[in-house]
Amino acid sequence: MMFFVGLLFFPGSSTGVRKENEQLCNDLDAAQQEYKKFRILIEQLHLEYVESKEYELFRRYGKLKGMIKRTVNHLRLAESGDAGTSVGAGLMQICREFTRPKEIVAVKKMEEKYKDLSDEDLAQKNTQLQEELNNIKRRTSIIKDSIQEMDDRYETSKRYVAFQRYRLMKSMIKEVVNNKYM
Repeated sequence: MMFFVGLLFFPGSSTGVRKENEQLCNDLDAAQQEYKKFRILIEQLHLEYVESKEYELFRRYGKLKGMIKRTVNHLRLAESGDAGTSVGAGLMQICREFTRPKEIVAVKKMEEKYKDLSDEDLAQKNTQLQEELNNIKRRTSIIKDSIQEMDDRYETSKRYVAFQRYRLMKSMIKEVVNNKYM
């Protein structure tokens, strides 16, 4: 009875800390997946850029345009949250149902992992998770901002003649790929 009263008046109690930990773990997992997706997109851009060096000027010009457009389109699709058509939505539902048992196993593993920790230790772990979550979100934001800047510069570059635009597109891609803060 006394413990129940403590839960009502003190939201930082054991149950609150554990729920916060579970929520932070879920948020961190989602943020890491999003970051990984954008990081793979940047690595793909880098690989295509390196491969494009083998082409002569005019073919490479077209390749650079395609790389920029594809990268920007991936960002737009990710931001809009469109999973696709109804066929894609149905496929997503099947995937969710398939992964539910894995989610239950992951929750049980997390409970096993943290059941021996005291509330203070768990609160410290939550602080670490929050810092890691903020770091991942910051790095994802940097990637998104650099792709958006590349899109803006690409649209501006349309005013220039082909040779100037070629040079500008090369520098746009290099800036995104070589950003040390990602």
